[in-house]
Amino acid sequence: MALTGARARRARAARRLLRRVLSPLSAPAWRALGLDFGIVVVGFFVGLQVDSWNQERKERAREQASLQQLYTDFERAEEQSRSLVEFHNDKAAELQFAIDKIVAGSLPDAERDRFQFAVISMLQLPPLGVTMGTYESMVATGDLGLIRDDRLKSMLIDLDAQIDAETSYLDYFRSQNALDFDYSKKYFPLVPNADRTDIVFLFDFDAISSDRETLGMLATHQRTHRLFSEFRLGIADAIAGARAHIGGLIGDSDVR
Repeated sequence: MALTGARARRARAARRLLRRVLSPLSAPAWRALGLDFGIVVVGFFVGLQVDSWNQERKERAREQASLQQLYTDFERAEEQSRSLVEFHNDKAAELQFAIDKIVAGSLPDAERDRFQFAVISMLQLPPLGVTMGTYESMVATGDLGLIRDDRLKSMLIDLDAQIDAETSYLDYFRSQNALDFDYSKKYFPLVPNADRTDIVFLFDFDAISSDRETLGMLATHQRTHRLFSEFRLGIADAIAGARAHIGGLIGDSDVR
């Protein structure tokens, strides 16, 4: 429907105003205006992309630093774990020596010190001494998400669970060992030596070997040391596997 009256006049006035505004812009001017607008738009998106690249670069640098720290930590952790595996194997072997002597019913004087050490040290259960400090820090700060390798994240989570389980085992067996301290105090009392310059353990082999609880106690603690040897060996192998995998990610040429 055609416009009439005041509405028509307003429409004509608007068209005249629009022509006056646009008339100074020639075709080249329009192209220049479009080019300027394009430059602004492209610059905006390029700026966003540059910011994204910079953020990605910073995150990759943080990831590499975290991986390098894990790699260094795990070298010490593996050494500590394997040294404790040897410790428990030695304890189990010494307890076997003590069991054999009791079964034989005799203990030569030259072997008394070895027998004494095997029995009085059977309760020793040192802590693993391995922590997941770097991993725990990454979890707390949210930096674990920086690790892009899903296999490594799974290995770290499994290893952390193994260490937690080992700590629970250690607490339990230490509480059980506490019940056997009376045995040690009964059969291995501390007394001054002949010239009273030192304190030594004094024990009666015949009394120890005739106690029907002795063999069972020694065998129990031998099994405990074998259990911890196997458990801590599993942790050492898991640490070694994670470290080797990290070495591949950071390009370490000296990965074992």
